[in-house]
Amino acid sequence: MKVLHLIADYLYSPFYKNFIYNLNNLDVDTSIYVSTRRDVQNTEDYDGSVFVTQKKFNWFDKLLYFPKQQYIYKEVVENNLITDVNLVHAHTLFSNGFLAYKLYKSYGIPYIVAIRNTDVNDFFKYMFHLRGLGQQIMLNAKNVIFLSPSYMSNVCNKYIDSKYRDIILRKSIVIPNGIDSVFFEKRSKQKFKKLNKRVKLLFVGNINKNKNILSVLLASDKLIEEGFSVEVYVVGKLVSKKIGIELKKRDFVRLYFYMQHEGIIDLMHETDILIVPSFKETFGLVYAEAMSQGMPVIYTKGQGFDGQFEDKYVGCSVVADDIDDICNSIKYIMNNYNEISENCYNSVGKFSWSLIAKKYLELYKI
Repeated sequence: MKVLHLIADYLYSPFYKNFIYNLNNLDVDTSIYVSTRRDVQNTEDYDGSVFVTQKKFNWFDKLLYFPKQQYIYKEVVENNLITDVNLVHAHTLFSNGFLAYKLYKSYGIPYIVAIRNTDVNDFFKYMFHLRGLGQQIMLNAKNVIFLSPSYMSNVCNKYIDSKYRDIILRKSIVIPNGIDSVFFEKRSKQKFKKLNKRVKLLFVGNINKNKNILSVLLASDKLIEEGFSVEVYVVGKLVSKKIGIELKKRDFVRLYFYMQHEGIIDLMHETDILIVPSFKETFGLVYAEAMSQGMPVIYTKGQGFDGQFEDKYVGCSVVADDIDDICNSIKYIMNNYNEISENCYNSVGKFSWSLIAKKYLELYKI
C-alpha cells in the first residue's frame, strides 16, 4: 500500500518524523508532500520520498486560500506525486485537507484527514467563508481523525450542521499523538511521596499568554498564603517579556529557557506535578511525557488532553483562569499522589508510536 502524506510542518517537527518512521516499520510505502511557508533548509537530508514545495509561501498566502491551494494541487499532479497512490493522509483539515479533497474528486483517491489546533482556533473560528468547505472535506473523507474526545465534541457541536453531524461522527475516530521513544526508554515510577504542604510544580512550554504560566504563578501565590511551600520549575522559550517580568518577581520560580528531552526527564524526577493550563491546546504531548515518569498532570478542561482519561485518574482538568480551581486540583493531587502517580505510569502505553502506527494501518486498509 502506498500512502501520500500531506504535511506542512514535516521538516520542522520530530513528531511527524516519529510517526512516519513507525509506519515504515510496518511496511507502509510512504511519500510526503510538504507545503511549508517557512524558509526551507537542509532538504538534502531527506530521500526522494519527501517532496518540498518549490514555492516559498508567506503569511499572505494564508489569506489567499484558493490561489495557494490551486498552486499546490497543480504542483502535486505535475510532479507525478499521486502515481500508484492508494490513499492520501491529510494531516490538517484546511491547509492539507482541501488538496486531498480535490485529488479525491479528480482521481478517486480516498483520503483521511486530521483536525488540529489551527483548524479549530484559526480557520473555523475566524475564516467564516471556509466553514462550509471544511464540512465538505470531512463529509467526503474516509475517516476523520481527532486527537482527543474534547476536540471531536467541540468541532462537531460548534461548527458542523446538525443534519451532517451524525454522518461525520460515524466516520470519526480519536487517535492521540505519540511521545518520543526516549520517554519510554527512561520510563520511571515516582518514589513513594508524602507531600504534606510542600510541592514542586513543573511547567514545560512556551512562556506566552496562551500557555498561561500566569495562572500557575497566581495559584502558587495563593497556596503560599495558605501556608504551603511551593516551588515552580519553568522550562520554555521566553516569548512574552511581560510574563518574564512576572516570573522574575517571584523567588520560588526556577527558570530554564531550554532543555533536551533527557534534561526534562531528570527534572520530572525532581518535581511532583506537571501543570500546563493552556487556554488552547490541540493535544499537549508534555502531559503524556510526564505520565511516562509517573508524574500527575494538570491540564485544561475542554482542550486537547481533556477526555483522554477520566478526570482525576492521571491528574485534574481545570478552568484555565480559575485560580481556586487550580489550587484545589493541586491539593487533590497532593492528597492522592501515589495512587494517581501509579495510574500515570500504568496508562502511558496508549501514547506509544508503535501502537498508534498500527491503528493508522487499520484505517489505511481500503
